[in-house]
Amino acid sequence: MKKATTFLLLFYFLSQACSLAQETSANNRKTRISAMNGIGFSYFLYDVNKLNRRIHGKRYQFEVPNFRLGLLVEQPISEKLSLKTGLRMGIRTKRKSIYPDRSSGLVYPYSFYGMDEQVSNSWAYFYEVPLSIVYSQQKIRIGAGVLYHGWINILSEGSSPDLGLLPSLSYALNAKFTFGIEYFYALNERGVDYVHDDYGQNIPFRYRNQFVQFTVEYRLK
Repeated sequence: MKKATTFLLLFYFLSQACSLAQETSANNRKTRISAMNGIGFSYFLYDVNKLNRRIHGKRYQFEVPNFRLGLLVEQPISEKLSLKTGLRMGIRTKRKSIYPDRSSGLVYPYSFYGMDEQVSNSWAYFYEVPLSIVYSQQKIRIGAGVLYHGWINILSEGSSPDLGLLPSLSYALNAKFTFGIEYFYALNERGVDYVHDDYGQNIPFRYRNQFVQFTVEYRLK
């Protein structure tokens, strides 16, 4: 009798544990909706060796502060993997031009002046659509994906959209807040231009958009 009672109790607790595990798994598979805030810097990547001199001995990448707000949707596809997307809106501030006087003549390829104009003329507004796969290990989250970056108010050579890679690393502080960092590397090049080398030959000059930012996410659902 005691053995039967012990067996029934053990069976009961095991069944409850399995039920709880299934319920927890089901909850973990629910779609998560979060609000995000991002603060960082955007800049241009180019090969400085293709330039025959530097301005005042410095290498300029035209770093400009960026601010982002967005709404993200994340759908778990397994215990540790999930798909994440959403819509983000942002502002790129402006900086002081490093070419206040151009009457001295061109020192750099024309695209270099275009880079300066993009970040010194006015504030710029943009939108982004990320798509990432996220791997979660306890509170650490590693993301890898792509990002579509489009401009709203820029009508110039730099107004065409960018598509690039978006790796990220974040830490879930608790059930609501997640802090992280992400990096964007545009796959498309800009600046169809040339620069002269020491032998007078034309070398193609290109540049890419990049940004690094710190993010905070707050889970809404």
